Amino acid sequence: SELFSMVLRAHGETGDTAGMVDVFERHRSGGHRSIAALRDAERLSLFSFAGDAEGVRRVLARSFAALPPIAHDFWLATARMTAGETEAARAEFERLLATARDPWPRILRRRIEQAAAPHQPLDERRRAIVAREAAACEADSRFGGATSLFSPAALVTRLLIVANLVMFAIEVWQGGSTDFDTLFRLGGLATDRVLDGEWWRLVAATFLHFGPVHLAMNLAALASLGPAAENQMGRLRYLVVYLLAGIGAAAVCTAWAAISGRPLFVVGASGSVMGIVGASAATMLRGWIRERAPAARNRGLVMAGYVIAQMVIDSMVPAFSFISHLAGALVGFTATLLLGDRLGRDQRVAPAPDAAASR
Repeated sequence: SELFSMVLRAHGETGDTAGMVDVFERHRSGGHRSIAALRDAERLSLFSFAGDAEGVRRVLARSFAALPPIAHDFWLATARMTAGETEAARAEFERLLATARDPWPRILRRRIEQAAAPHQPLDERRRAIVAREAAACEADSRFGGATSLFSPAALVTRLLIVANLVMFAIEVWQGGSTDFDTLFRLGGLATDRVLDGEWWRLVAATFLHFGPVHLAMNLAALASLGPAAENQMGRLRYLVVYLLAGIGAAAVCTAWAAISGRPLFVVGASGSVMGIVGASAATMLRGWIRERAPAARNRGLVMAGYVIAQMVIDSMVPAFSFISHLAGALVGFTATLLLGDRLGRDQRVAPAPDAAASR
């Protein structure tokens, strides 16, 4: 809760770092779990007053990138101060004080006074508690899904959104986004034509949409799910999986039409989007198997729930392609298991929000 975060900070501000760690441990061992934003607020106090500058940097990037630069520097200097780098921290506080505006001067002067007081280092048991939470925070950063669409890590997602928007504009210009003749000419998935050799429709159909609502639904899902998946997989693997899932979903629809003897006409990026859902599920499964990371398990369950919910919706709305969605998810899942990801502990993943943008 927010109150618990304030209690932790009160212990830290009064120099009772050992008491802060003990309170934190009792809270966690009691089974209490805060929502992500509050959990990171708790971690900010814990890492700052326990002297873990790297943990502070990670929490700031994850949940507090929108804070002004002075706040980032203040908390990092606080961690350096409590880690024993007193003179360096004091110099940083004085640098910030020289240009600070209310209410920062009062806060910074207090920190300068605190820097003059001796800091009692944590014992081994308490250091282990902080290290354990730092490891959990690091796993949350790697397996979490809070990457911003405007982060440098989401470049391919933005380009895919632009490509879909451009194709939609061409649809409107060529005769209308709900005009079947226009969609057919531009490459809609007419399964009988694909079987006659027009294989290019397997790709083209994934960038076409039937009306603005269809477009908005798919792009909203892509904007929501894509950045985290791109960050976790890397740009090239992400793009390959996106295209494979869309093409694979279209190919399965074509095969189904051939087997059933009922031609289909399908457009939309939903097969590719469901491929990203499947890809996310695969990366989380690998993370859970590799590290038993709770963040991987939790997000993996969310992705599984997304697939189940989509299947339920498809069963109730005949216009939605159950086959395309399920095939896209399975192709994305399988391709990602084969291609891998970059979520291992020895891999670097970009900070979740675009921390640099706030500086």
